[in-house]
Amino acid sequence: MRPGLILLYEAGLALSRHAKRAAEGREKWRCRELGSEKELADPKTAGAKLAEWFARRAGLRGDLQGTAEEALSLIERVDPLSAGAFSGVEEYAGRVREVWAGVSDPWDAPLLSPLRILEKMGYRELLSGSRAELDAEAPRRLLGDPEELKRYVGEAKGSRSWLAARPLPREFTEILEALKLRSFEEAVRGSDYGEVAEALLSMLGRAAEFYEALGSCNGVDDTLESVVSSTLALVPSHPLLPSVPLPALARLHAALASAGEGFVLLGLDVNGIQDFVYAPVRESAASRVLRGRSLLVELVQFTATRIVLELAGATWSAQLSKEGGAPTFVLPGSFRDKVDALREILGRWMARQFKGSLWLTVACSDPAPTANAANPGGAFVAVSESYSTAVAFSKDSRFSGFAAELAALGNEDVEDLDSLTREPVLKGDGLKLRVERSTRDYAESLAPDKLSDGDLLGGLTHISLACGSAARNLAAVVSLYFFKGGRPCREAAEAVLGAVFRERGRRLYFVLEGDQPLAVALAPFTEAGAIHVLVAHTRRELAKAEENLKAAETLLRVMKGYVKGAAGLAEKIHVEVRVVNAPRDFIPSAGVAEHYRGLPVAFSFAPYYTNPYHPVRAEEEARPIMGGERRVAEKVRLLDLDDMGVIAVSLLDADKMGDVSKSLGAYPAIFSAVSDFLSMGFGVKAYSAVLADAKKREGGRGILLYAAGDDLAVYGEWHDVLRILDIVRREVLEGLLNPLAASSGMAVADRKDPVLHVYDAARAAEREAKRRSQPGGSLAVSGICRKPIPMSGGELDLARLAAVVGAALGEEAGEFESLKPLVYALAELAHEAEEAEEALGKSPLRVARVVVHYRYLEARRGKDFEKLSELLGEHGVRLPGPKDPSNEVVRKLAALKPLFDFLALAARKPREASPQPKV
Repeated sequence: MRPGLILLYEAGLALSRHAKRAAEGREKWRCRELGSEKELADPKTAGAKLAEWFARRAGLRGDLQGTAEEALSLIERVDPLSAGAFSGVEEYAGRVREVWAGVSDPWDAPLLSPLRILEKMGYRELLSGSRAELDAEAPRRLLGDPEELKRYVGEAKGSRSWLAARPLPREFTEILEALKLRSFEEAVRGSDYGEVAEALLSMLGRAAEFYEALGSCNGVDDTLESVVSSTLALVPSHPLLPSVPLPALARLHAALASAGEGFVLLGLDVNGIQDFVYAPVRESAASRVLRGRSLLVELVQFTATRIVLELAGATWSAQLSKEGGAPTFVLPGSFRDKVDALREILGRWMARQFKGSLWLTVACSDPAPTANAANPGGAFVAVSESYSTAVAFSKDSRFSGFAAELAALGNEDVEDLDSLTREPVLKGDGLKLRVERSTRDYAESLAPDKLSDGDLLGGLTHISLACGSAARNLAAVVSLYFFKGGRPCREAAEAVLGAVFRERGRRLYFVLEGDQPLAVALAPFTEAGAIHVLVAHTRRELAKAEENLKAAETLLRVMKGYVKGAAGLAEKIHVEVRVVNAPRDFIPSAGVAEHYRGLPVAFSFAPYYTNPYHPVRAEEEARPIMGGERRVAEKVRLLDLDDMGVIAVSLLDADKMGDVSKSLGAYPAIFSAVSDFLSMGFGVKAYSAVLADAKKREGGRGILLYAAGDDLAVYGEWHDVLRILDIVRREVLEGLLNPLAASSGMAVADRKDPVLHVYDAARAAEREAKRRSQPGGSLAVSGICRKPIPMSGGELDLARLAAVVGAALGEEAGEFESLKPLVYALAELAHEAEEAEEALGKSPLRVARVVVHYRYLEARRGKDFEKLSELLGEHGVRLPGPKDPSNEVVRKLAALKPLFDFLALAARKPREASPQPKV
């Protein structure tokens, strides 16, 4: 039975909840095309009708054949406990009544946060040092003892640990409200299974139209996984697993059922990420390279995942964990015989294209039977132990898979060093770029005013600049994978790249002209039989999800000719389309599918969550038009590190997640739920929160580089980096992932310091923060400073600034307590000064109001003013003085606003914010 059918069958649990609410008159019935409320009140019937409806709409009835009895049989074999939710046997129903008696209607309960289990396992005590390890038996007791689960649910009911059951909203910034911990009563009131059902049917209907027009179901299982994950992400699976979202459990069942009689755990790990991403040693274009290389790491993971799934004959449902840089798969036991072939494919690719700067390790467990595997005490106990051993071995032997390839490459002549990263550039590098007369205009489009004649870029830096340029306002990523004989087909990928080069003059970055011009960047991984195509909007305003989908559709129409040309070289072409920040609008129209009808192409669709914001500078550009006249157009230039002042890099990582993962390894449903929820927090809500803030504060110079798994990275102007960390603390850690704690390290530096050095200092600070990790989290700060840096009001010494930042966030925060009223007042006044600065010469009254208020504070709080002036003066910052003219007072206050904002944050009382913010 296809994995997608099992996913749809289990989605019947959500539809049956809607049916019961509709029958009681609490929700309008949204599933008339499937049947009546009475019919769909039974989960088994609801799931069967949903699968049949989709197959009929898609014209794939024979291809998706299977019965509800077969699906239930598969679920019963791998997870007898959960199967009771569909079959309604008395044993299951009795246990549900026992657990939820006096608490709630069990089928009306919202989703309990998957991270609530950390409280039961003693996570806070582990952080505080009062216990040596987590209680790994706590999940087993909850799953096996109804009384224990009843106490757990009862305790949780009195806390803000619940989420309303709704689909992810269509508008990305509205995710902030959807992903918010609530009280039990608030979450119940906010739940709407009618909206869930409507979103599910709408998205399935669009998918069905696409595959019907395509005339093939190739790739449909992946798309069904995306649809179910997006619409049911906040729907609990069943009352005996209240903190496991339905998609996490359904994926586990689908993966185990598809594995047959036995399964293995397989893990990939991308190594060397940080040194690769932070490679630039020259500040020119460093920001583009950072963003581009961060994207490349994700594209590497996408590519490796597709190769694994192709070799295994599996789908996206096989991913137990999608953790950034280290996905884990549940695959058929027979795949163990293919692991060496996988290592050889990945090793050759990494060696030939990345030359050791990145490498992939592969770990595979011993096989185990799938029968009862999802139950506590099942096969995952032994499998997780053998997998841990395999992971340790793979890390120890990480270079062995491609040592010969590296040795062979080492004999090639090096042409020169990369001008931006100082990495060696080989003569045989087909994607290198030398800046000279013939390439000057193209180099200017990649990095305006950043490159000079004679500069040499290696292929990876060339790709990084192209992708980094497309990262701002990124709309979609279209990935083309070519296979022949079950292996990547390099020839087909090279043919497509060659065809693009013939049209575009060997450019990896170009613009598709039209009413709405689109920027396109290529990331060719031809050795892996893959080409990733990024498409971005060129305008200043950030696009909405539906606009991103239209951009993806435009690109797919353009790419059709290239794909058709490669069809004779590859036996199979798989196209993955990821639409940026589109929880619901990620499936193209049937019209796009018709372009590819008859070709050996599989299509898979998913949302892709990332940060499309990048600070820009708008410039006016004169363009000639007919008749000899000229018109003025806005030209958007991306700001780079050398456009900034005092820069910072900050790294944040969740505390003790290695202990958590190890302790949950024997409980796959809970492990998968926790993994999904971390990605929901760091990889979805963090991006949403930062984008929402960017829209309010146009001009911010902090950039969320990546957020995935259980960590994130930020860089940019130092005060904006702090602001983003505070947003993550409030919205992600406190607002969703509680009680998770995280440690962060931040390094501040001159903009001309190599970003790799700044990163190293931030990593060292993060390690220091980890060393003193605590339930409230911690932030450590370090500084790199060659000489004091000029700043309005004086000289800003970075090393000393780092010291005062660390003090303000550390145990000495109480020193600011007495200054809190003054700091708050100055922070508010500095905000007014920012607005008044723009009105200098136009609105004397606004300027006067700021100056009068400042002089009043100076006189009213004389002693506090002296104390604050002394503190700031020690670090090279002077407040406006008594003899400063009015305009200078306004300018200095506006320039010092970021510092006042930060001090106001640090001066909060402990009950308002931890002395060491939970970032």
